[in-house]
Amino acid sequence: MKKIIIIFILATFLTEIPSAFAEKNTFKNLVIQNVWIKDNPFNHAMTAAYLTIHNTSNSDTTLIAVSSSIAERIEIHQMSMDNDIMKMRPLKDGLIIPANDITYLKPGDFHLMFFGLKKQMNPMETHLINLTFQNLGTVAVHALVKPSENGKGLKHEKHNH
Repeated sequence: MKKIIIIFILATFLTEIPSAFAEKNTFKNLVIQNVWIKDNPFNHAMTAAYLTIHNTSNSDTTLIAVSSSIAERIEIHQMSMDNDIMKMRPLKDGLIIPANDITYLKPGDFHLMFFGLKKQMNPMETHLINLTFQNLGTVAVHALVKPSENGKGLKHEKHNH
């Protein structure tokens, strides 16, 4: 009986997990998936988001803007290291998504930086993010908030935005 109760509880929990993280968005010749936002457990007014963009066309495109009602502004960033100091710089001209290729926005590389968060990012919530591509338009995608990795995250005292 105890095993049945545990299985029931696990099944109930698993069906409650939002499917946004696995959501596959097709927009013109782009496939956008694995969209997620890092939670902000320390009530910071900023966080980052990550995703994968597969450009199935024979032409490059550029991610030129990102917006959402959850933040005052969102920038497309690239991270680099300089003398053990992490530096993140906005890509003023956007992020080129090469033809017939997959672009990964991931921790330690290209990512979306959210500034002026209007609410706490709680794990398992989903939020809409608008991605604007040059010559293609704007698409809204769902992003799942994922928890930080047990404090293994970035050392904020070394950030240099």
